[in-house]
Amino acid sequence: MNFRLGHSCLVLMVAALTSAYTMAESRAPSLSLFSDAPEGIIPEDGKFKCVIKLQSWDLKSQDYRLNLTLVDFEGRELSRDEVSLKIVGGRSVKKIPMEVSRYGSYRIKGQLYGASASEPLVSAKVDLVKLVAPPELTEQQRLDSSIGVNTHAMARFKMFERLGIHWARDYQWGRLGHGKYIPRGDKKEDLETTYNDARAAGVTILPVMRLAFRNEKEDGFDEPEVIRTAARRMADFYKFPFWHLENEYDARLRETKTNTVENWGSYIKAFDEGLKQSKNGGEVVLNGTSGIYLDETMAFLESEYEPYFGAISYHYYTGLVPPEIADENFNNHVAGSPDRYLSDELRLSNDAAHLYGKEAWFTETGYDAIYGPSVGEYLQALYLPRIYLMSRWAGTDKVFWFFERDVRKPRETKFDSCGLFRTDGSLRPNAATMVALSANTAAADVLGRVHFDTDDIWCIVLKKDSGSYVAAAWSVAEKQKLPDDFKSASTVQDVFGNILDEPNALGPSLQYFTFEKLPSGWAGKLQTRLLSTKMVNATPGNSALVRFDAPAGTKFEWKELAPGMIDEGWTLVDGEFHGKVGLAPDIGKGRRAFALVATAHDGSWSERHELTLAIREPLKVKAVPFQPGQPVTVSLSPNDGLAGKWHLKLEEGQARLSANTLSMSEGETVNLVVTPDDNSKGNIEISATHDNGASARIVLLPGVMEIPQVAFAGSDAPSPQKWTRDGGLLADKNFTRDAENNDPLQARFGWAPEGLYLAFVFSNEEMRSGDPKNFWKNDNIEVFIDSDVSLDGDWHEQTRQFFFVPKVESDGSLSLIPSQWKRSDAINASIFNDERIQTDLRKADESRYVAEIFIPANVLGLDRIRKGDELGAAVAVRQYIGPWRTRVDSTWPVGKEGTTGLLRGSKSWAVLRFES
Repeated sequence: MNFRLGHSCLVLMVAALTSAYTMAESRAPSLSLFSDAPEGIIPEDGKFKCVIKLQSWDLKSQDYRLNLTLVDFEGRELSRDEVSLKIVGGRSVKKIPMEVSRYGSYRIKGQLYGASASEPLVSAKVDLVKLVAPPELTEQQRLDSSIGVNTHAMARFKMFERLGIHWARDYQWGRLGHGKYIPRGDKKEDLETTYNDARAAGVTILPVMRLAFRNEKEDGFDEPEVIRTAARRMADFYKFPFWHLENEYDARLRETKTNTVENWGSYIKAFDEGLKQSKNGGEVVLNGTSGIYLDETMAFLESEYEPYFGAISYHYYTGLVPPEIADENFNNHVAGSPDRYLSDELRLSNDAAHLYGKEAWFTETGYDAIYGPSVGEYLQALYLPRIYLMSRWAGTDKVFWFFERDVRKPRETKFDSCGLFRTDGSLRPNAATMVALSANTAAADVLGRVHFDTDDIWCIVLKKDSGSYVAAAWSVAEKQKLPDDFKSASTVQDVFGNILDEPNALGPSLQYFTFEKLPSGWAGKLQTRLLSTKMVNATPGNSALVRFDAPAGTKFEWKELAPGMIDEGWTLVDGEFHGKVGLAPDIGKGRRAFALVATAHDGSWSERHELTLAIREPLKVKAVPFQPGQPVTVSLSPNDGLAGKWHLKLEEGQARLSANTLSMSEGETVNLVVTPDDNSKGNIEISATHDNGASARIVLLPGVMEIPQVAFAGSDAPSPQKWTRDGGLLADKNFTRDAENNDPLQARFGWAPEGLYLAFVFSNEEMRSGDPKNFWKNDNIEVFIDSDVSLDGDWHEQTRQFFFVPKVESDGSLSLIPSQWKRSDAINASIFNDERIQTDLRKADESRYVAEIFIPANVLGLDRIRKGDELGAAVAVRQYIGPWRTRVDSTWPVGKEGTTGLLRGSKSWAVLRFES
């Protein structure tokens, strides 16, 4: 070694060690909290120890104090201790005895202070649960149980057993592929161990054949003989009562327009035939569809393939909305959203399946605690038993929570925080409510729902094998006084299974009431069932029909009918009670709440049912923006009950109509040709009046919008130097809305050679952050641009979809995240947070917001914008309004969906013409 070099190295090493020691002196020690409770489950006696571990680079002795707090699920502080700690030799370990008396979820929080410091140096926490005992069931009872979860590789089956979970929908079984390596998967996965571990825990696997039999193009399936042979080989080795054909493959097949019964049929039949030829047999569960699609379900049930499957399967996520009042599916790839509550969707599909002797399985539902449309751990724990029980009341045979564990970083997006287990393996509060649900209801049969003076109270009654009854009761929106009927309960448990002494109210946290016999009047109430839907669809000038099954002599009376609703009485039809409400011809579209009261013939009981009237537009209208002097075909079809003659009249604008009267049959589409004058510029409005007095408005928007030039304010500014008041304005009346919303919306365009300016003014009661990767699930703005209007009017290399989602910081500050969705070949991949685009989001007053956007010309696919240039354009604004975040889509120049919707491509868009 060269001495000079060696000496220099030694000096550097000494300096580095000195520096490291100095840093260690000032660096806080690391703090970890654990418990000696195995897997974080507090033993039945409630006693455990909190293990405190301190580590430091500094080997000197140092004194610290730790504030240690134990809190329960409600955030109540149960104990607080100040613990003295001394680090000797770089570490310290101390155990603190603790005790809890009740079942539930607990958190220990620790804050470490220096010996005389007032501010904490570091903090840590540990989560634990105390669980009620799971039910002890026979093998048949476990098979009959409705309690399931979704899982994948490395499932904790023994923990499932502890949580009272009896079914596991397991995605990894698609890895069996064509059965080439049975009992292993195509990549030699050890599925046999998974199978044996589940059986040992008393858990039945529902194997999902995800990806196993898709053809190469993913527009169909492998050849029937390949499927038949593989199914036989798999069921020769593995004994499963049911085999699940696919997971949300319907979404992909919709894209290729091959989601048909015929396409699925060969797969269904071949797989079932393979099972029947096997040693162990089994039944087919249909593909788990991305939504609940009654029409598709009926198509399968009424098809020639009906004998080859045993259960239907569907998925639904309610996002932020409580399950009892949800009317929108927040799942990915959902096609359409009918005017029905989730409870309606469940009842209709389940009843259809049962009519054909099939089971109905809810194979995916859940709530995020952290990511996406997150409800937090508190509501997640409360919603779990409620959606299970509501689904069972609606006739669902099995319910599978998605997912049993959180997904680790780096994804952190929607559905990644639905788990019963956090990423550190600890059990969430919803695990504790799951086992209490199982203990109280897994082996009990649902009898029905009991109604009270308010529909806010839910009470689902089940009967146990012992002959006793359990009533699971809660309220959805507000705390409610406990009805006197519940006072005869022999025992009452909270949502975790703790005995309650004298409950006096119902709230969002479910309670289990045990009765040796049903309270007076409940037998009659349980026989009173709504047969039609809770959300009643109707059209102006017609009647809304409501159907009930009820004991003989039950009296029904309408209550709280809104203006424009007419009491048309009740009649008995083939043993059913039918009530009608007439609608005035001029009643506006939208939703109205109304109610009815059912009373026993002898007055011994009465109950209230609250319904929602969804009033549809009288006419379905499809039209594209018009060009002056060019005929436009408007497609018209009557909504339910509005067939017959329609009288047309031009109310605004200059145009000629091909007819003044049109006759339309039920389900028929009739074309009206509208020819604008050569100089038409503004909206063309046509009134349409039915013979019964119902009326509709047909609005045609001009296909060209002249955009004024504004002064460029720099490439880093989202707005011009000054907006012009002349031109470029989209007023509220120019937008098409798919739901009722009285808050005005405005948009404005402007241009400079350097790019396109946009501004939006809209209302929002509570602005929330959105996720660009799931932008459609929150408030957002979409801007569609076609930079070459000479090309084919579809999605092509010059069409772009921009979207913008709000971001709300912890201090309340706002921003707008700009992104591009890969809708065409204009970009290689979706761009999340496109920093080339400038945006601003700010509050204008208490409820109104202003969003401003600048899209540079090169981002639009142009070198610059010039006077006289034209761009195709469309706009969509999605808002979630009201306490339950009802979705409203406002679009220009046409609606989003359908054959003429803006998502079909630029042929339905308007043209922006740049003027001076």
